[in-house]
Amino acid sequence: MTDAKVKVFFSYSHEDESLRDELAKHLKPLERQNKIETWHDRKIDPGTDWRKELDGQLNSADIILLLVSPSFVDSDFCYCTELEQARERHDAGEARIIPIFLRPLDIEALEGTPLQTLKGLPEPSQPITKWENRDEAYVEVAKGIRAVVNKIQQEKEIKQAAQSRELTRQSPMRSRVPDEHYIERDEAKRLLDRFERVLQQPDGQPLLFNICGIGGVGKTTLLGRLREAHTGNVDFLEVCFAKTVDIETPLKLMRKVHQQARELLGTETSIDAFTQREQLFENTLFELSHRSVDGKEASSEDARKITSWFERFIWLGTASFASTSNHPKFYGAEFAPSGAIGEDAEGLKEWIQQRVRNHPATKDQPELQALMLEPVSQLTQAFAESLMQVAQLRAQSLVLILDTYEKAQAYLNQWLWQYLVEDTPLASSPVRLVVVGRRSLQADEGWRKLNQDRTLLHTTPLQEFSKNDTENYLKQIGIQNGGTRAKIYRATQGLPYYLDWVRKQQEDDKEPDFSKGNQAIAELLLQGTDSQQRKILQIVACCRWFDLAIMRYLLECNIPGLQQANDTAEDYFEWLKRSDFVEFSKGHYRLDDVARDVFRWSYFQDDQNQFRKTNALLADYFKRQADELVEPQTPLPDSYEDEEWRELIAEFLYYSLFGKGREGLHQYTEQVFIAAYLREPDVFIAPFAFISAELSEESQTLLPRATGKFFKDSAIALRFGWIFLGQPPKSYKLEFEGEDDLSEDAIEARLKNIEDALQVLLEQVDNVPDGLGKCVGLIYKSLRRKRSREMVNSLLPAKSQAEQLATQCRPKLLHSLFLNLGDLLNTIERYQDALDCCEIALDLWEGNPQTFLTKGVALGNLERHEEALESFQKLIDLDSKSVDAWRNRGFALYHLERHEEALESFQKLIDLDSKSVDAWRNRGFALYHLERYEEALESFQKALDLDPKSVNAWINRGDVLRALKRYGEALAAFDRALEIAPKNSGVLNSQALTLSFLQDFDKAIAAVDQAIHLSPEEALLKANRGIVLARAGRYAEALTDCDQAIQQDPKHESGYYAKACCYALQGELEPIIDNLTKAIEIAPRHSRREAKCNPDFDRIRDDERFRALVYLE
Repeated sequence: MTDAKVKVFFSYSHEDESLRDELAKHLKPLERQNKIETWHDRKIDPGTDWRKELDGQLNSADIILLLVSPSFVDSDFCYCTELEQARERHDAGEARIIPIFLRPLDIEALEGTPLQTLKGLPEPSQPITKWENRDEAYVEVAKGIRAVVNKIQQEKEIKQAAQSRELTRQSPMRSRVPDEHYIERDEAKRLLDRFERVLQQPDGQPLLFNICGIGGVGKTTLLGRLREAHTGNVDFLEVCFAKTVDIETPLKLMRKVHQQARELLGTETSIDAFTQREQLFENTLFELSHRSVDGKEASSEDARKITSWFERFIWLGTASFASTSNHPKFYGAEFAPSGAIGEDAEGLKEWIQQRVRNHPATKDQPELQALMLEPVSQLTQAFAESLMQVAQLRAQSLVLILDTYEKAQAYLNQWLWQYLVEDTPLASSPVRLVVVGRRSLQADEGWRKLNQDRTLLHTTPLQEFSKNDTENYLKQIGIQNGGTRAKIYRATQGLPYYLDWVRKQQEDDKEPDFSKGNQAIAELLLQGTDSQQRKILQIVACCRWFDLAIMRYLLECNIPGLQQANDTAEDYFEWLKRSDFVEFSKGHYRLDDVARDVFRWSYFQDDQNQFRKTNALLADYFKRQADELVEPQTPLPDSYEDEEWRELIAEFLYYSLFGKGREGLHQYTEQVFIAAYLREPDVFIAPFAFISAELSEESQTLLPRATGKFFKDSAIALRFGWIFLGQPPKSYKLEFEGEDDLSEDAIEARLKNIEDALQVLLEQVDNVPDGLGKCVGLIYKSLRRKRSREMVNSLLPAKSQAEQLATQCRPKLLHSLFLNLGDLLNTIERYQDALDCCEIALDLWEGNPQTFLTKGVALGNLERHEEALESFQKLIDLDSKSVDAWRNRGFALYHLERHEEALESFQKLIDLDSKSVDAWRNRGFALYHLERYEEALESFQKALDLDPKSVNAWINRGDVLRALKRYGEALAAFDRALEIAPKNSGVLNSQALTLSFLQDFDKAIAAVDQAIHLSPEEALLKANRGIVLARAGRYAEALTDCDQAIQQDPKHESGYYAKACCYALQGELEPIIDNLTKAIEIAPRHSRREAKCNPDFDRIRDDERFRALVYLE
C-alpha cells in the first residue's frame, strides 16, 4: 500500500456547515486508516492569506467534494470560482470531482455543469436531507467516496511501483562482474563462509554483517555474490539509502522493509505484530492530534505539535534527557520558550505525556499509553517480531540489507544498534542484517561497546587489490603487456571500480592511453571526451543530483569553458543520461558516488575558484527555487512549515557551504538557530548529513578550511546536541539508554563534549546577519553566560533584534521571543526590561497564560505587589489549574501581608497536587506567619513525609520550633538540614539564632560567620550577627553589624529590627521604638510577629508605646 494519503477537499457554503460536519464524521474511519486527509476552509489559521491557502489546497487535492445545495449554487465563490477551478483539474485528470447532494434543488437548471454531468452521491432526486434516516444517506455517500479513494490509491501504487523500478536502475559501472573476471579476496571468502554457517545455525553467531570500505572497493560486487550464493534459499529485503525513497527515519524505514516482507507472503498475509501495533499507533495519533483532552476539536497548532513529535521528533534523538531545574520560585523564572514555537524539548515532552495520560483515547489504557509514551521501543519490538514471523512462515532465513549506509542519518544509526540489534531477540532467530557502507560501524562508540559485550557484529573491511591481484586481474581481461599493467596499477592503485572500467573499455574495443605514466585516474576516465564534455562532467559532479532544468541554468551562467558550446542543455542532458557514470536515484539523475568523487576532485584541483563559484551558482539556483515556492516576504514561520521549502533550503545551504566561504557558513549557522528554535532541524541536519556521507579524510579540503573545522568541532551539536541550545548548562542530564554502567565522570565528559560543541555554534552568533537567527542566537548565547553582565550584553541586543522583526514574523512567533526574553531578564534582575517585554508580548497575544506569569514575576520584583497579584489572577482566570499561578498568587499576598488569603492560595496548590512538597511547605509558611505554629508544624511534617531530604522543610520546621521556644528540637531539625546541605547559609543562620537563645554564643557566632561567608550579599545575615552579638553582651560590635546591614540594604527591615533588639537588651526605649517603627514601616506583619515572640523585647513588653506599635492596642 502506498504511503501517500488521498487529499479530500470540501467545497461548500457555510450555511451547510453542520451537514459538512456530519459527512466528515462518516469519513473519519478513512482518516484513521491513513487513507485520506480532509481539508476545508475552517482549518485556515488566523492571520493567514486565506485565498492563497485555499487555492493551494484545492490545487493539490485528489478528490474535490462539491456539497451541492441551493446555498452552494447561490454562492458566487462556490459556484463560479471554486467550481471552475475544480472542473479544470478534473478535465486535466489531476483530480476527481464528486458532487454530494445535500438539499433539494432543480438539477435540470444546472445543465452543462459538472453538477449535472457527473455522477453524484446520493441520487440528485434523493438528497441527504430528504432521507428519513440521514445516517443511512451518509453511509451510502461514504461508501461511494471509499470506492473512489481505493481506486486512486491503486493508481498511486502502480505509479509508485513504476517509479520504484526506475529508481533501482544502476549506472553501467555498477553492473555485475562476470564470473571469469571475478577475483575472490581472502576477506570476501571468509565473509561468505561465515555467513553460510550462520544461516545454518544462527544461535550464538553474529546478527549483523558489516561490509565496509572506500567507494569503488568492491562492496557492491561482494554483496551481489552473497545474494547469488543463497538465491532461492534465503529471502532478501533491501533498502539503499542512496536510492530508496522515504526511509529517512526509523519508522519510515521499518514501514518500507515491512512492506517488502509482507509481499513475500502474498495471499498468506495475516495480521502481524507490526501491522497491528503500527495501525494502533496511527489511529491513536490521529485521535490525539484531532481531539483535545476535553473532547473538542484540537487546534491546528496543537495538532501540528503532536504530529511532529510522534512522526519526527521522537525518532531524531540519539539520547534521552531530563531537566534538572526546579519549578520557578516566586518572582523568578527559568528560560523555557512558550507555546508551540520554540518550545523546549523537555517541556514539550511533559505536555505530550500529560495529553497521553488524560486523553479520552488513551486514558485508563496502560498498554496503549505505553505504546504512545515509548513508541520507538514498542514499534521496533513489533517490527522484529514480524520479521521473525515471516521467516517462520516462509521456513527459510530472512536477510535485511541496508546499502550505502554512510548516507543514513546519525539518529537512524543510533536506533539500529540500540533498539533493533541490542534490544530485540533477532540474534537467536533466522533473521540476519547486512550493512554496507564506506565506514566501519565499529568506528562508532555505541557499536564498538555493543560488540565488546555481546559479539553481535562481524566486520569485513575491503581494501584495494594488491599489486599481485591487480596483475592477475589484468591478465584475465587480456592485458598481457607488463609495462601497461604497471602503468594501470599506478593510475588505479588497484581500486576495483577503476579496474572494472578498464575491462569495460577493453570489451568495447576502446584502448585507454596509458602512455602518460603517472596520470590521474580522472584523466583516464575522461579519455574519449572533448573539453566541453569534460567540463560538463566536472560541473555535474558538483551536483548531488541534476535534471534538465539545472543543466539549462548552469549553461546560462557563462561558466568558463562552456561559453563556446554549440550543444544545447538538452543535448548534454541526453549525453549524460547515456554515460557509464550516471545512475537514476530517488527520481533524479546523478553521477555514481565513485565517479562523482573523481570528477569533483579533479575540478577542484584544476580550478579551485571556479569550483567554488559553481557551487555558489547552484546555491543561488536552489534559493531562487525556494523563493518562488514561498515568497521571501512571507511572515515566519510559514516557510518552515512547508516541507518542500525546507528541502530546497537544505540544498541551498549544502552548496553555500562549498561555494560561499564564510558567507555560506554564516548562512548555515543562521539556519541552525532559526530551525532549532522552530523545531525543524532537518533544515540544517540534512546538509550536514550529506557532507558527512561524502567527504573522506582525503577530500576534506573541498570545504573551505574554516567550514571544515566548524563541522569537525560542532558535529555532536549538529547531530543531536542542538536540542539543548534552549537550556542552560547543568539544567539537563543525559540518560544513555543501554549504557547504564556509565560512571558519573563518563557522563560528565559527554555532557562537556556537548557543551563544547554548542559553544562552537554560539561563537558564530556575531557573524549571523540581523534578523530572527541573530535574535535567537543571542538568546541561546545568554544561557551560557556565567555573569549577569554578560547575559545583559546578549539579551538587550536580542531584545533590540526582536523589536525589528514586527513585519517579518507572525504574532505568535514574536510573542514567544518577547516572552522568552522576559523570562531571562527576570532571572538576571532586569525587571523593568522584563516587564517591557511582557507588555509587548501581551499586545501580540493577550490570551497566553505564561505571559501573565512572567509579567507578575517582574512586577513583584519591582515591589508592585498589587499589580503582580492582578497579573497572577488573570493567569488563574485563563488556567485555573496552573500550579505556578496559585503559588505566585500566594507569595504576592504574603508580600501584601494578606496571610489568610495567601493560605487559601497554598491550600489550592495542595488541592491541585497533594504530593507536592512545595505546596505543603508554602501552606506551613503561611500558617507560620499567622502564628498558627502547631498547624504549621503539621504542614512541614507532611512535606518531610513526602521528601525527607527537603532542606527547606527542615529549616521551616526548626524555625517554628524556635518560635515555640522548643530550642533543642529546633537544633535537631537544623542538624538534619546540615547533614543534607552542609553549605546552606539559611540553615546556618537559623542554627545561629537558636544557639544564641541557649546562650551558646561561640557556636552561634561561628555559625552565622560561616553563613555570611557563603552568602555575603545577604543583609539579613549581617543583621542577625548583630542580634547574636547583642545577646552575648557585645553591644558596640552588634550595633556596628546592624548599621552595616542597613547600609548594605536600606530597603530591608532586618537591619532596623536587629538594631531594635540590641537596644531592647540594653533597655533603651527611644531607639527601640524608633528602629522598630522603621522595620514595621517596611514589613509590618513580619516585624510585629517577630517582636511578639522574641524574648529580647520581654523587658519592655508591657510598655504602652511598645504594645501600641506591636500589638496595635
